[in-house]
Amino acid sequence: MAILRDVPGIKITIESNRKTLNEYDDDERGEWTPPNNISAPGGRQSSTYVECETGSEFQIRVELAPPFHLGWQYNCVAVWARVDGKHIGGKSFTRNHLANNFYSDKINGVTARIDAAQVSTRPLKFCSISKVDTSDPVRVNKDVKLAKGLGEIIVIVHCANEDHIPLPVRIHRRNNFEPVKEIAEKALKGQAISHGVEYGPETRRVQNQHFEFTYPDGEKNPVGAFRFKYRSREALQQQLVIPRSPSPEVAREPLQNRIPNVGNHREERLAKLKREIAAIKAEEQDDNNLGHKRSSEGSEIPQSGKRYKTSRKRDGRIVVDLTDD
Repeated sequence: MAILRDVPGIKITIESNRKTLNEYDDDERGEWTPPNNISAPGGRQSSTYVECETGSEFQIRVELAPPFHLGWQYNCVAVWARVDGKHIGGKSFTRNHLANNFYSDKINGVTARIDAAQVSTRPLKFCSISKVDTSDPVRVNKDVKLAKGLGEIIVIVHCANEDHIPLPVRIHRRNNFEPVKEIAEKALKGQAISHGVEYGPETRRVQNQHFEFTYPDGEKNPVGAFRFKYRSREALQQQLVIPRSPSPEVAREPLQNRIPNVGNHREERLAKLKREIAAIKAEEQDDNNLGHKRSSEGSEIPQSGKRYKTSRKRDGRIVVDLTDD
């Protein structure tokens, strides 16, 4: 949550889909300069990232609680908001609101006075931005202006005095809230901006009272300034604001699970191999026995009581000389 070091009793958060968005440190910010030359030293400013989802509405939650204390020289706390560089309105909290030392309220959308008796509100909604790859200098220069403040929600908090202004009031109708849905990529100058803000259907309510605010400490010297840089999860991962999702690992199953009955198969193969080896040895033994038998049969000498001369050839055959007397 965004809490100021020098003013810890003021808390600003962004809510969407009925939950408070998680905030992540903006490590590259240093001290940022709020719009309109507003001065807010380091202890009175905050800058964080929040994750946004396309099509989701959001609201700005303001909470005031101890140790925050409204000094005697003020009669209210005035809170103003800017989205994508455009002023969208705000809220004021009087001493009556703070009677119980705690008060909470939301800025629900962009407000505009329709006439002396009516005010309109349009809800805020995150929308994705398409980036165009173009080098057209006219387009790029035009989009550089659109990119100023894009992807940011800025909240300025003043200790102020509000005074009721009698009717008729000057009408400030704001009807130029055109969302940025397409922008030249070069106009972003390397910023990983993924979304802008669009506005929902208009609703109207009766509001006859109108107030004017004065700032004893100066309009350029607020009590606090908050900046929320909203990005998609992918953009936050690209900027290393949040860690990338780990790649899903395929669970390595034991070999015996991946190959059914691998142990039995191995034993069967070994047994079969032994049988084949034994069969080969048996065949070789039979061949040797057969060869020996034939040699013996071929060398038999007719039995006539006479001893014949024999000789052995190079090829192993035995020759009997029957002519020998």
